[in-house]
Amino acid sequence: MKIYLSLILPCYNEAEHLKNSFNRLYRVLKQLKKPYEVIFSDDFSKDRTLEIIKEILAEYKKRKVGFQFIQHTKNLGRGKTVMDGIKVSRGFITGFLDVDLEVGPEYILKTLPLLDSCDVVVGKRFFPFSFRTIHRYFTSKAYAWMARVVLNLPVHDSEAGFKFFKKAKIQKILPFVRNSGWFWDTEIVALSKIFNLKIKELPVRYIRRTDKTSTVNTFRDSFVYLWNLILFVIRIKFSHSGEEPIRR
Repeated sequence: MKIYLSLILPCYNEAEHLKNSFNRLYRVLKQLKKPYEVIFSDDFSKDRTLEIIKEILAEYKKRKVGFQFIQHTKNLGRGKTVMDGIKVSRGFITGFLDVDLEVGPEYILKTLPLLDSCDVVVGKRFFPFSFRTIHRYFTSKAYAWMARVVLNLPVHDSEAGFKFFKKAKIQKILPFVRNSGWFWDTEIVALSKIFNLKIKELPVRYIRRTDKTSTVNTFRDSFVYLWNLILFVIRIKFSHSGEEPIRR
């Protein structure tokens, strides 16, 4: 049986919400009329994430849900966690969303038809206003604007944790990816543009969860993001045929 969709769930210390998130996700996936698999890719979680994943596997295999499980033996970064999932995926379509479901899984059903006429679908987040998360709102907007202007990206939001690809197209780009952290999201979109993949955006409602422990350090991650953006621009500007396998 050929798998149509491989859904990657990158995990790092997700015990607080993993079980409830997967229950909600399953209610969406069972609406699909085509075969799918779920890939848990764990980046060396230090809480009960692995235990909960095993509980989910035991419960849902009885419902004939296909699973794969990847476990890093050390923390390798968000980008590496997603990319390892893409590499082992068996579906015609492969993609991921963040396990906290700040972007709802219901958008998966809207994404798949778009891939009939493109190679990549990227979530474009719109934010309900909240004073509690206003600093993260402006930080995210600044990231998106900067990446779009500096890299001339065809999307408004390269950092959303909601991206889906045609497997045959995206796997050709993976050898050229350098970043294994949060900048991976921007790099994969930029490389998709460089390699002439057709990209579409899907507006997705983004609801910041304030009931979970965040793994994001705004100041530190902002600095790291800017540094990686500079390195990527230098890489593109100074790459030449035969030296660096990146096309303009």
